[in-house]
This record gives sequence, structure tokens and C-alpha cells, in this order.
Amino acid sequence: MNLGMAGYNAATSANIPEQEGEGDVEGTILISGQVDQSVSDNKELRLDIELTDYRDVLVDEAPTDGDDEGDDDEEDEEIDLEGEVFLDLRIEGDIEEVDGTDGELRRVPGTTHITGTAESRYGVFDVDLPI
Repeated sequence: MNLGMAGYNAATSANIPEQEGEGDVEGTILISGQVDQSVSDNKELRLDIELTDYRDVLVDEAPTDGDDEGDDDEEDEEIDLEGEVFLDLRIEGDIEEVDGTDGELRRVPGTTHITGTAESRYGVFDVDLPI
């Protein structure tokens, strides 16, 4: 989200300049896309995200045989998806103007909610993350 907001603030047209970052553990993230630069209170970012060997959180075990069935008690366990992963996500949250700037915007921490799906060779997983 921070890279998307940086792209929004750097945009001089509807297209945002590419923004690149590194995963906390390894890999890179590249953000591009379009922004809504209207004067309305409701803004939209349409972001394209490319992850290369990207990892933020290490997970001890990932399914290796394609069998993602397990105990119901493990429902909230994170799964480390390896290989190609298709993410279909909607990210919603509040933004605010940064004091002392000429219209620079930032996200309001604690108001972001990510929903959608993550699909890999292991199956399709629902995503529902309030952050």
C-alpha cells in the first residue's frame, strides 16, 4: 500500500510511475497502475503488482503434495504459496492529506481491509485481512 500511495503522490498523469521495494525476507515488489486524480473525496488506485521471489513472512511448513486439507483447528494457519500465484485482491481503506504538504496523501493506519483470493497449484484460498 505504501508503494501505491508513493506512486499516487508522484503521478503527473493518470499513470503512476513504477515504484519498487524489497520483501522483508527476500525478493522484490514492483507497483504500477493508474490513479484517479479528480477532486472528489473518493479516490481509486488500480494497481498492478509484480512479485519476484518475494517473501515477507517465513512459514515453517507448506503443503508439498497439493493436499491442503487438514484439521479444522488449523484453519487460521498461514500457508507459504510457492511458484506462480495469482492474486485477485480488493484493498479498501481511508486516506488523508499529509499536513504541511501540497496535497500529498497517505493511508490511514488501521483502516485498510484486503479481501479476495490467492490461487496457486495448492488451490484457491480466501483472503480477508484487516490491517
